[in-house]
Amino acid sequence: MRVGLLVVLIVVGISYAVYWCVDLWGHRQEWLATSASTLAVALSGILIFFLSTLGVSDFAVSTAIYTPTKWVSIKRLPGTLNVQGVLPFVMMSVGFIGVVHVDPFTLIALVGAQVVGALASPRIVVKLPERAIKQWIAGGLLLAGVFILASRLHLIAGNGTATGLTGWTLMIGCVLQAVYGALNNIGIGSYALTTATVYALGLNPLVAFPIMMSGSALSVAAGSSIFIYYGDYQRKIASVASLAGLIGVAAGLIAFAHFNVAIVSWLVVGVLFYTAINLLIGLRRKRP
Repeated sequence: MRVGLLVVLIVVGISYAVYWCVDLWGHRQEWLATSASTLAVALSGILIFFLSTLGVSDFAVSTAIYTPTKWVSIKRLPGTLNVQGVLPFVMMSVGFIGVVHVDPFTLIALVGAQVVGALASPRIVVKLPERAIKQWIAGGLLLAGVFILASRLHLIAGNGTATGLTGWTLMIGCVLQAVYGALNNIGIGSYALTTATVYALGLNPLVAFPIMMSGSALSVAAGSSIFIYYGDYQRKIASVASLAGLIGVAAGLIAFAHFNVAIVSWLVVGVLFYTAINLLIGLRRKRP
């Protein structure tokens, strides 16, 4: 089953890349007209997906970078965050499935549930008004920050040893992963939520990595293809950050065994709350 998932991930990655390239070529004038510095976006992409490989939400870090720089409008932020992440996620998934042991049936079930959730919501997201997207993103950032903070303060158990789920715990995990897949399309990352779920259900914390990477790769690919179809994303930012992000993923996989993720988690908590509060302040100032 694990080999089958790896094959699916690779096929999805190649198919997605071809589909995306066709869209980029058809809108190359828009790509060239974007004023953002290619080098600056590339460096940001390396940082975003290096941290993402270590378990720090790329949605959160990207939002913290793209919002103040105004590289991406709020309306196109959910699509951009999803589209740019697919290829790095596929690379992460292949890396983590090979080094972290997880029950194959549990892995397939949780990843499949997240894909179902992702397929159910993007057509709704592209029609949401900008104010609603800001509210959802701010709420998601605060929620992710609370989960990470709770895990760091040991309010959420993180000492499980199981590598698989059965019965009602598997059902709960699948339902939650489906919800997280839907939230991805609103620009709310699933890393912190998946990690908290893994902790709460008694799994080994390391099991979160292949689950959240594989789930993100396939669910985000499903949702992103629809964002690409509607053209509801920033093409240059997403493409440059995604390709540069592959370098960040490679560096992150090398550093994974030696990096102190706890330090990064404390930093990202600050980033999450700072970005969310800024969005909420902006909403309050522009209240109709």
